[in-house]
Amino acid sequence: MIQTLTNLFRQPVADPVRPGDGEIAGTGIELRHEISRLFKRSLAIREVDCGSDNAAEIEIANLSAPHYDVERFGITFVASPRHADALMVTGAVTRAMAPALLRTYEATPEPRIVIAVGDDACDGGVFRGSYAVLGGVGEVIPVDLKIPGNPPRPEEILSALLSLLRNREGEER
Repeated sequence: MIQTLTNLFRQPVADPVRPGDGEIAGTGIELRHEISRLFKRSLAIREVDCGSDNAAEIEIANLSAPHYDVERFGITFVASPRHADALMVTGAVTRAMAPALLRTYEATPEPRIVIAVGDDACDGGVFRGSYAVLGGVGEVIPVDLKIPGNPPRPEEILSALLSLLRNREGEER
């Protein structure tokens, strides 16, 4: 009995480092550099759901989870578009959400970045052609970056964001 209790307390408390953690950290360090170069502070993102199935939102929420912890790289998610540098839009844009998306876009200070996350946000996905759906985000507001996938993995979101920021020269905010 004593041996069993001893083994119970000697087991590792945390999971070992998973494969790919070094890649995430490497991408994150580069992201932090680009964010510092362009914004001189953190990158504030407002996530907007325009009618999705929540798959992309789950992956975006995973970015804030302990495994990815994007705040350590200078990325924060904000509640108001007035405090955002970027909009991360998910889901095909429904007719009902189009005016709200446009108001959110207009409330975001310039120069703003718009990122369509997931197949539905990129081009309407499986909902394309439906009577209730206008299509992808680009049908309502200009899009700077499209990240396809159903849903895209957090690593893909971070890599695509890094590529976008690398290509934004001279647009310091």
